[in-house]
Amino acid sequence: MSPPSTASPTRRSTPTATTSTSTTGAPRTRVPGTRRALNRLADLAASHAGDRPVDVAVACVTRSDREMTLIRRLRERIPRLNDIMLVEASTVIIAHVGPGALGVTVAPTL
Repeated sequence: MSPPSTASPTRRSTPTATTSTSTTGAPRTRVPGTRRALNRLADLAASHAGDRPVDVAVACVTRSDREMTLIRRLRERIPRLNDIMLVEASTVIIAHVGPGALGVTVAPTL
């Protein structure tokens, strides 16, 4: 029989965003805190969009207020935003990133 766990059940981890713009998925930056992480995601998406018309998708694992906050920030920061949608992440993505993850896809409008 194994000894009981000494880990504290009330301990919570600090939200961290790992961002990547590469096709390999290699981490680009780590940003602690939910507010700063959402701002960083919005800044990266706006930088990628530039001055061209784009469509944006926000992918989430579980629904919370964070998605709507991110969508508001994207609308403020992307001047030529054509369309924005909220989608559920696929099961493959969920298996790799876990609950609470958010993703942003920026695609040029055709």
